[in-house]
Amino acid sequence: MKSLFSLLCALACLTLVTCASGNSDIPAFTKQVDVFGIRIYATVTAPDERLLHAANVLAEFLDNDEDGIPDNPLVMEALLEKKAVLIMTKDSGEEWEAIHDDLHYVFPDGVYHDQFANETIPNAIEQGIFDGCWEETLHLITRLGYGNAYPAVFGLTSGTEIAAAVDLARGGHFEDVPDKYPEEAWYTYYDETCRYGCQINEYVYWALTSILGAQDIPGRLEQIGEEWPLNTREKLKEGDPAIYALLTDSKYKFPTVLPDGDYRAKEFMIVEKLFEIKVQEENYFPPEGRYPATVGFITECQAPGGEAVKIAFTISDEHKYGGRSLSLTTSIQLTLESELFKVLSQINPELKKLESIDGIDLTSVEGSSVWLTTEPIIGETGSVFPKIVKIESRD
Repeated sequence: MKSLFSLLCALACLTLVTCASGNSDIPAFTKQVDVFGIRIYATVTAPDERLLHAANVLAEFLDNDEDGIPDNPLVMEALLEKKAVLIMTKDSGEEWEAIHDDLHYVFPDGVYHDQFANETIPNAIEQGIFDGCWEETLHLITRLGYGNAYPAVFGLTSGTEIAAAVDLARGGHFEDVPDKYPEEAWYTYYDETCRYGCQINEYVYWALTSILGAQDIPGRLEQIGEEWPLNTREKLKEGDPAIYALLTDSKYKFPTVLPDGDYRAKEFMIVEKLFEIKVQEENYFPPEGRYPATVGFITECQAPGGEAVKIAFTISDEHKYGGRSLSLTTSIQLTLESELFKVLSQINPELKKLESIDGIDLTSVEGSSVWLTTEPIIGETGSVFPKIVKIESRD
């Protein structure tokens, strides 16, 4: 039985997704739209029309001829393989500040990109203003889609074709943002938090949106000129032929028409979902040790990338950290043949009598006694979280 519990741990990793409503003070993604298998999650404060606009723009970038089929299957495959996610909050204020440090535990390996509702502008073309949705949806597509579909060409690392182009545009190879760019540079982004890969992705955005006409609106050049002066197709073709050639090469199937937020091939629908983001301090206990615990609940739920099973544990009262909780979510399907089901049936032998998974009562394993062994995970922001590395029965 111990080996089965250990196998469960190998199949699962710590996540902060929950599958039931809870404290309303905790920021939560409550809405979802599916675009060719890419999910967009939004909080309740993000207006529905902004969420749907983002879905339409994303779809138009991927299916630029709007025939209902993504234009570049390799890019689409890469996005789905990486389980790319777009997330939307109202703005970059308190709600975003409360959750963004912990998002890489909910959506691991940098698969998400943020899109704020207040920068998402429906009917921007008609109004002659810039739509921030053009930038953020494109960042997701180029970073996770093109960067993985064509790693030698569009990979966001030194040595790729796109890296050679960005080095030329910045006047040299700079892993970190220089104090001052060379005089010959025409791409001069000074945000020190944007490292080399980020600089490449921003560069692709500037170049492609300039080709599509997004940067050629009244007053736009005055806003962006110090960072990016090549704001039209003609300026880019003459001033940066390297990136122009890459982005207009038909074999890569980059979009040729700027999205207007009116995707003709499909009408997207909002589905109600709930993902709570638990702040570390709310549920924290020392991240390394061996703790007596009980199974709080096991439930099937929706998680990024598909269906999942969540298992929650509560530290037993006899321990000095009694009452604190920890959970993990498996990404495997719960079937009679799955290793997860073997673990559950060891906890409750009655489950072995089932002929169909439809009859499983997940609540039957609640209250079972286990030992949890944890080790620390250090997040990108320096936050430390406990990770379950072993589960042993105490019965």
